[in-house]
Amino acid sequence: MDKGYQVDENNRYMRANEAGILTNKAGTELIGIPYDAEKVTAAKEVTKIRISAENQIKELHLEDEIEDLPSANYEYLNHCKIIKAMRCWRNFCRRTAPYLQKAAWTTAWHPRKSRM
Repeated sequence: MDKGYQVDENNRYMRANEAGILTNKAGTELIGIPYDAEKVTAAKEVTKIRISAENQIKELHLEDEIEDLPSANYEYLNHCKIIKAMRCWRNFCRRTAPYLQKAAWTTAWHPRKSRM
């Protein structure tokens, strides 16, 4: 899917958010990210992100309210900035350590948003 998903509002199982990303009805899983999406934001309720090996994501924003990092196949991110407040950064680094040497992506954080 290049330009974004569209889901009938009466669908009981899935919906598409304003960015055209396919989610489950509760919005806790990002199921389908459009191929041409370069910026993706995971809201506080997101617990799982399905990242395609062919993605074009340049920035993945994890909202500050996210307590635990969403499960995802982070190894598919190439040349991508992951932006997250510091409070769960250590947990993220531990979970993704096996992929850090394999993947070509960078990370960023905003000190003014950080709350440790």
